[in-house]
Amino acid sequence: MANLEKWAPSVSWTTCGFTASNFDSRASGQLVVATSDVDNSSNKDRYCRIKFKLEVGGTTTVGSTLAFLVMNYDADNSIYGDNSATGDTNPAAHQVKVTAQVKNGITSGNAVYGTTEWFEIPPSVFRFGVLQLLGSTTDASANATFKYETANIDLNG
Repeated sequence: MANLEKWAPSVSWTTCGFTASNFDSRASGQLVVATSDVDNSSNKDRYCRIKFKLEVGGTTTVGSTLAFLVMNYDADNSIYGDNSATGDTNPAAHQVKVTAQVKNGITSGNAVYGTTEWFEIPPSVFRFGVLQLLGSTTDASANATFKYETANIDLNG
């Protein structure tokens, strides 16, 4: 009988490289780029998912979303992604790896929580980015937490 593929997730969650204040008072449509790298060049993990907590400054509506990006170092290791990803400038669409809709009706000062679907990550150095599409500004003290878990597929069953 042939071996079955099975998931082999990591055993811990690691910070995505954002600080708790990176998301303070961010308008809808703004991008936040992590302040530190994820180095996947040794582990070469194939899949990733992100869990998050973020306090909102308005009320979420149907369609309130966070878009998660993976921005690779360029060839000379000096910039991430297409070098346009800052604040109000949205990055190239191909860098969006997964989106997560949040619960409708979360009011100002309360947090949205979620975990993304699994998505592929490169076997290299990159940074995460989050495009805030909640439809309102995040709280002045957003107390954001973003962590990731990686996984591979165990071909030995």
